[in-house]
Amino acid sequence: MKKLPKRTDDIYREIEQFKDYEYTNCIAYEMAIRSKEVELIIKELDSVLTNNMQLLLKWNDFLFDKYAIDADFLKKIYDIMDKIEVLLDQTNIDYMDYENNHNSIIKVASAFYLDYFEYFTKKETKKYGKKFLKHENNLYLGDIEGDGFRVSNKYNEELNYHEAYISQRYNRPKIKLFPKVNVNINPNLPKDELIAYISKIKDEYDKNNSIVMSPTELLGEELKAIDENLLINKKTGKYLNRIRIADMFYIYDMFKRGAKQNKIQLELSYYYPEVLEQDIMIDTATIKKYYLIAKEYIDNLK
Repeated sequence: MKKLPKRTDDIYREIEQFKDYEYTNCIAYEMAIRSKEVELIIKELDSVLTNNMQLLLKWNDFLFDKYAIDADFLKKIYDIMDKIEVLLDQTNIDYMDYENNHNSIIKVASAFYLDYFEYFTKKETKKYGKKFLKHENNLYLGDIEGDGFRVSNKYNEELNYHEAYISQRYNRPKIKLFPKVNVNINPNLPKDELIAYISKIKDEYDKNNSIVMSPTELLGEELKAIDENLLINKKTGKYLNRIRIADMFYIYDMFKRGAKQNKIQLELSYYYPEVLEQDIMIDTATIKKYYLIAKEYIDNLK
């Protein structure tokens, strides 16, 4: 049997603490990383890394000027990186944000690929220095990191025009399955005006795309419906709903590792007094229902 997780493990604690602006994406990531399709891709990535580790380590040394490198070696690296890039793309997980990826194999593969990408980008744009990357008439300035976002600045030399792109920074890598829409806003406007503008866009979007609950809202409703007898449901608040979602992932992971229902029940009973200051015992039937809901969402990537 594989080593069993604890309900107190960081991964489940973090699920409880996901912020509002990142919640749907982070839950989608937790589902995707557990799916059979991504598990198979991870195995293939692991094989590519394992079979080529000596070449990759030599490449890493080259980046730090420890080796000279020849054309034949570069060709081998090109081929390896092409395989890695294709596999990373197939996960639908943004490998550019590899530091927040909790899967060690994807994290290592992403790090190798991004070092490779950065080296050749810098090589082709050497005359502009390390802080600037040039493409056509654009100069790309250094990124600015904030809590929940990243600002990338672009300056067009020909038009003398500056533009900034704001992208999300979440506690999990972004999932590419969600539609990406660029919205031009002026951050110098009053906050209320910006909120009204975004709200108007969302209202119009819902009119044209049918108003439906998000997958995480549906998930929360399903879990709430099956454990109404628990004290956790007699209170309100997003935090308690997120405890329920974290429970679902924990139960799913325990079943996948071969744990028995009574073991899961016992581990959860140890956890609740700490976070809710209440003794709660989830019955085995509810635990099984949690697992079946998780399995349906993860297997079908709802």
